[in-house]
Amino acid sequence: MNNRKGLYIILILVVIIAAVIFGMSRRDLSAPGAEAGGKTEENTEPLSEEPDKSTFSNYFTRIYLGKLEAGVVFDPAKVIKTKYFTAGEQFCVIMDMKSQIPAKVLSTAIYDRALATYASPRSAGFPRALGPGNSVGCENLQFGPGEYELKTYINNTLISVLPFYIQ
Repeated sequence: MNNRKGLYIILILVVIIAAVIFGMSRRDLSAPGAEAGGKTEENTEPLSEEPDKSTFSNYFTRIYLGKLEAGVVFDPAKVIKTKYFTAGEQFCVIMDMKSQIPAKVLSTAIYDRALATYASPRSAGFPRALGPGNSVGCENLQFGPGEYELKTYINNTLISVLPFYIQ
C-alpha cells in the first residue's frame, strides 16, 4: 500500500510539472526568496549520496525547493524558497534548465533520511522532453514529520540531492 501511495505522489508531481512547463517554459520564474544562489542549493550537511555535478551542469543551472503557503492558489511568483515545510503547505520543485532534457530521461525519488529508505520510489522518466527554460511544480505534502531528500536523476545518474524537513 505504501508503494502505491508513493507511486501516486510521483505521478501527481509529474503531471503538475508537465502542466507548468508547457504553460511557462520560457517565463522567468524567480520568486521573492528564490534568488539565484549558484548551481544547486548549497548543502552543509552530509547527504545519503553524492550527485554527479558534471551531468547536472550539462542540463541545469539550478534546482531548488520552495513552498506555497496553505490555501494559496498556484502562482509561480508566490513560491518561497525553503527546505522547511509544515502540514498544509505545498511542496514545490523549481528547475532552471539550460538545455533540453529528452523524454523519459528525468526522474525523481523521495528518500527518508531517518529510515534510510525511499518514502517514494524513483518515478518513471518524465514522458516528454523538457526545457530549456524554467519550470516549477507544486503539490500538497504527502509525508509526515521527518527529514527527507529529493533525489533527481538523468537516466540512471543521480544529479541532485536536496534535503528537506517536514515539521
